Amino acid sequence: MTDQNKPNESADDRRHHLRSLLARESLLDKDVRKATETPVVRMLPEASVVKIGGRSIFDGGRSTLYPVVDTLV
Repeated sequence: MTDQNKPNESADDRRHHLRSLLARESLLDKDVRKATETPVVRMLPEASVVKIGGRSIFDGGRSTLYPVVDTLV
């Protein structure tokens, strides 16, 4: 059996498969996680992200949203 005629694959299958440390491994495996760890690099070190949630804040319009923005600024 050739690589092109594996079961469940057509002969014109043009998918590319990448070799990875994560292939067929559990992402909860501590050894796998340790092997793939990299240092955290802040892409925008001068930027801060504040997540405020709730559709009610945005749906409330100017009267609801502007006081929140003023408080954050």
